[in-house]
Amino acid sequence: MSCFSGSFSSLPGVRCDRFDCLKSEGNVVAADQFFLSHVHSEHMIGLDSLALFCRKKSYGTRINNKLYCSQISKDFVLKKFPIFPEKTIVGLIPNEPRTIHVYDSCDIFKLRATAIPSNHCPGSLMFLFERLDAEGEVCKRILYTGDFRFDNPLLPLTSLRSLHDRSIPLDIDEIYLDTSYCSPQYLTFPTRQESEEKIWELCQKWIRKNGMFKDTRSKHVILFHLPPRYGYESILQHMYNKSLNKWQVHVNLTNCSEHLCTSIVAGCTDSDPNNAQWIHACQRNHEKRSVNQPLLKSLPCQAGDFEVCQIKPSTMYFTQSKMSGLEAAGQDRLVSVSQGGSNYRVCYSTHSSMTELERFVRHFRPLQITPCAIPPN
Repeated sequence: MSCFSGSFSSLPGVRCDRFDCLKSEGNVVAADQFFLSHVHSEHMIGLDSLALFCRKKSYGTRINNKLYCSQISKDFVLKKFPIFPEKTIVGLIPNEPRTIHVYDSCDIFKLRATAIPSNHCPGSLMFLFERLDAEGEVCKRILYTGDFRFDNPLLPLTSLRSLHDRSIPLDIDEIYLDTSYCSPQYLTFPTRQESEEKIWELCQKWIRKNGMFKDTRSKHVILFHLPPRYGYESILQHMYNKSLNKWQVHVNLTNCSEHLCTSIVAGCTDSDPNNAQWIHACQRNHEKRSVNQPLLKSLPCQAGDFEVCQIKPSTMYFTQSKMSGLEAAGQDRLVSVSQGGSNYRVCYSTHSSMTELERFVRHFRPLQITPCAIPPN
């Protein structure tokens, strides 16, 4: 659960990932420049208010108030909030610093902002904020991680070149840290690549039953229960790739553009269930069917008699004690199966585990850490 207010004590006039209070309040000065790390709902609170604010400001001769984000996020925002003037949204290029003038209700200061891919979901960014003095030297350096996860073992943290001078970490005064799972109960997570391989094993084993029982059993199909937000596109892409580009995933066309990054999944999905028969991620918003519903015989997209294997990627469910219990019972610690053997949860996280957070903090050694989320329990 997010606990970040959206403002920075060292950067008056800057708002990030929270836009429901734009006026001055207490020690927080009125907002002037805006940053959006990614397009998950808890990071877009008040974005409709910001759209109206920017629309009114856009009628003036000079437009100083801007929203900075990735190009993917910009495309999403313009589609979801059509009243947002396009000229007030700036799509940042990763690892290219941009100097911005910020009005702090008294004076104008220069802020150098660098967008860094955060590996959380399509278009997600970290922001390196460097406040500059009158001579153009850095007087304050702040890293806002947004939501992030660096779980590729082949890519060291030194690959984040905007945060290093050659291979030496930059001196960072403050890190606003994604602490969503900063808890001993979430000490470790599998990499997403490992989780996707587990999901593929379940899918191919189930679908290949169609050859074994084709004369006596209904069609064996997969139904994914995906959270309604960006971040799970690589699962669908992995299933398609592993099937040698034969099994596209059926998606609901109405929800697809809002819940999946269409530029990423265009090749591996299809809105026609006749073209994508075996794997489905077509559940509609209003359908709150539990993944534990046993022996499901129907699909959201079509009538018929099916043998449905339900798969739900999950993070919060897989505490250390839960995974230890599965292992002690002789089961896969990353997969929980319900009675009947057709409903699965698979450990899958787009956030950093506690161990990954410790590694990140030890590497950069900031002078101060501000947590941005309260872990479960």
